[in-house]
Amino acid sequence: VGRCVIVNYGATADGIRLTDSFCSTVTNCTFGSIAGYGIHATSNANAMYACSSEGILRSLNRGLAWGVMVGGLCTDLVMDSTNPLVQYATFIGKGVDEGDNGVYKTQDAWITSRRIIDSDLPTGASFDRASLAICDGAEANLALLVETDGDLGGIFKSQDRGETWQRISPTAGMSGFNQIFHAQAIAVRPGIPDDIYAGSVVLWRTKDSGVHWAQEPAHGHADITQLHFDPITGPDVLWILNDGGIYKHTIDASVSTVQSWNGSG
Repeated sequence: VGRCVIVNYGATADGIRLTDSFCSTVTNCTFGSIAGYGIHATSNANAMYACSSEGILRSLNRGLAWGVMVGGLCTDLVMDSTNPLVQYATFIGKGVDEGDNGVYKTQDAWITSRRIIDSDLPTGASFDRASLAICDGAEANLALLVETDGDLGGIFKSQDRGETWQRISPTAGMSGFNQIFHAQAIAVRPGIPDDIYAGSVVLWRTKDSGVHWAQEPAHGHADITQLHFDPITGPDVLWILNDGGIYKHTIDASVSTVQSWNGSG
């Protein structure tokens, strides 16, 4: 309890860092460059999973050593909090060609896995870097943001634990402004699966599973790289990581407050 994981991501990325209870010491746990932000502890306090340019990594000793479970360039990873054996990941360049790009699901913590096939999802070269989110409290619901050719390829939702997907973003009016290859994130409000947040240069929100989208007026700074709801601060607080630092965004508030960790680069 009290330990946290720091992901050093970007041009100077050097991997995963594990802190002690008071963040006074930091242990480097380098294993390739980190391709995404999916790092999860399980009910087993020693077991952790992460996504990286090497693939899906697992540690059985609280992050001190990591091994590859599934190879390939993994860009995001989410876990079903009610059953940590069930996890989802996005891959690009997993196999020898782009035909293996897509969303993967495991029901045994990556001992075995399979790619989700759905006609609504982009395939091949059209499925580039992607981000995933799962709705805590309604874990059958997932959201997916996909980059295609440097811009927004689409936002998708699943209501059956990733088995089928529906596009929920409009065909026009939303853009990644040619920054979505690095500035992208998605989150689902806990317990409210219709309330979805998608970030790139700006922050978008839908309260009705994509029927209507609008920009959130207060998200702190451009180039959003992570969106997170934390069980401690609850479903009314969205944490936003962007080029300006870490912001605490209260849902439906007129402003976001920047925290003391200003300058996330």
